[in-house]
Order: sequence, then C-alpha cells, then structure tokens
Amino acid sequence: MPSVAARVPPVAPARPDDERTQVAIYGSPVAGSVSPPVFNHVFPLIGLPNYHYGAVDLSSLADEGNAWDIALKRADCLGTCLTMPLKLEAFERVDVLTPEAQATGCVNTTFFRPSETDSTASLVHFGTNTDSAAVLNTLLSALLGKPSPFDASSPRSFAPQAKAAAFAIGGGGATRASIHAMHALGLSPIFIANRDDAEIEAIVRHFGEWDVRPLKSAEDARVAIKRLRDEGGHVVCGVGAIPSEEPRTESEKRVYEVADAVFGQLYEKSTQATQEEGYLSLPEKPVFVG
Repeated sequence: MPSVAARVPPVAPARPDDERTQVAIYGSPVAGSVSPPVFNHVFPLIGLPNYHYGAVDLSSLADEGNAWDIALKRADCLGTCLTMPLKLEAFERVDVLTPEAQATGCVNTTFFRPSETDSTASLVHFGTNTDSAAVLNTLLSALLGKPSPFDASSPRSFAPQAKAAAFAIGGGGATRASIHAMHALGLSPIFIANRDDAEIEAIVRHFGEWDVRPLKSAEDARVAIKRLRDEGGHVVCGVGAIPSEEPRTESEKRVYEVADAVFGQLYEKSTQATQEEGYLSLPEKPVFVG
C-alpha cells in the first residue's frame, strides 16, 4: 500500500515553457466530460498556451500497458484526473497518498513532486482526493444559502443535539468522498443504498466507527427513517453518486425505491431544535446533490 504524506511538497507556479503540460481525465464514459473544454479554454487565458487537457476512455487500470500507465511515463505528463470506475484502483497505484486520499479510500487526482529525501530519485507520484471538499462546499452553499468561499463566522457543522442525518446513494469513490464530507458536517447516522451489497460492506468497513447504515430495501428505509424521527432526528441532506440513467436491473430499481422511501416521508423541521451558536441550523427542507 502507498505511504501517506505528512505534507505535500510545494511546487513552483506553472510557466509557459514548462516541460510537463499534458493532463487528462481517465474513466468510462468520459466523452461527455466538461473538463477538457473548460481547462483548454482557461489555459491560454492564464498564460499557459502549451498546456492541454484530454479525455481517455479507460475502464480498468489492471491491464499492463494501459493508457494511464503509459501517460505517467511520458516526460510531458503533468498529472491525471480519474473518474468512475478508476478511483479505487488508483488508490493502490500511486507512490504516496495525501491525507484526503487516505481518509476517503480513493484517488481522483494525481500529480508529481520531487523527492524530499533523495535529490537523485525520480519524481514521486502523489494521489489525492478533491471530491470530498467539492461535496462539502456544495452542501454548505445550499445549507447556508450563499456561495463559497465562506467567511470565518459561517458555521461549518450541525450541533450533535440537532440529530441531523444524511443519505448517500452509490458505492464507488464519489460515494466515499460524499460520506467523508457529510461526516465533516456533523451528520450522523449516514444511510446508504447501492445496487451492489459488497461495495456497501467495503464502505462500512473503511469508515470503521462512523455510523454508516446500509438500507437494502424500501421497507428497511421506512423502518429506519421512522425510528430516526421517533428519536427526534431527520435526514437533512443527501448525495447521489450514481450515473444519471434509467434503472434497468432489479437491483438498480431497488435503489430508487429506497431513495423514494427515505425522502418520501414528510419532512418536519423539529420545533424543539434551537439554533446553536456557531452551528448550522436545520434546513426548511432536505438538500439533495446528485
């Protein structure tokens, strides 16, 4: 397993004459990714006309000589971005993990840094995760009713006595990052539904002592949410990290049935919950990001 970085070595600002100018997003499918056109539009505007962002359709990193491995060996490779289904595989295939990658158990961005211990060594390949911060900022924006960056006085989490819970849909890297973000908001328990029970079991194991509760059927969801409400709690937000496609298999349909059961029950903001100084207030209705 890769080591975990205590700190990430700094790097000089990008320059037009840099050797490493090529980056791409890897995954499947990626043909519709907005990242290449966005970055390729921005690069010349910030004085980096030689930089280029591509998209490479790749369904696995396991095959020797795959496109990701080849790109990493090129002298012009700046780094890589990874989307489904490669985030968990990339976790095991970098030299060093940042604390964010270690915490989420997946990697969505990789980059190079010189070795701090051996000046003659080749560059060190780092893996990090930026999804968790993105989900956290998105949820905070919705809960606070204002865009980031947030001022220092803005609350960042719910008070424990608010009994604010959350719901996640999916079983891959984005779901892990979402659970990490929702936990940072003080949300507990975090319910989860997915078509693949093995993926859910792996997520529950990864987050250890956190209160992550699988919902395997609509009936499970109805019982769990009723119990939560009887205890004075509410699901205040959710994150969907699955493809935006019509469910076809029975297991896929089951996930949607669970989601309907979770959010189909009337949400009532607790009249007993008072706004605690320095904490987020309960929203008037649940926030869902997908």
